Amino acid sequence: MHTRETEVFRVIEGSYRFWCGDEMIEAAVGSVVVLPPNVPHHWRNVGDSMGRMMGFVTPGGFEHFFMDLERADARTPEAILPIQERFGLVEIGDGSDP
Repeated sequence: MHTRETEVFRVIEGSYRFWCGDEMIEAAVGSVVVLPPNVPHHWRNVGDSMGRMMGFVTPGGFEHFFMDLERADARTPEAILPIQERFGLVEIGDGSDP
């Protein structure tokens, strides 16, 4: 869960399912889904083929999360956790479907 940013996704190919709080959203090609901060959410490709989405995060600055992961060569949950915490990301559950 992001505590600071809103995420916006547009489905370009495939079929996705998003969970945002208690809501489940089916998202076909062309769908736009907005995931607000401080609401647990995740998504999954539920189609039979590879999917593609375009996503962005606002306000800006979250791109540094990925740069910091690379710079730290963070490849394990233990190495990723302090970076997540610095960027206000909170793990909730195991990511499985509700």
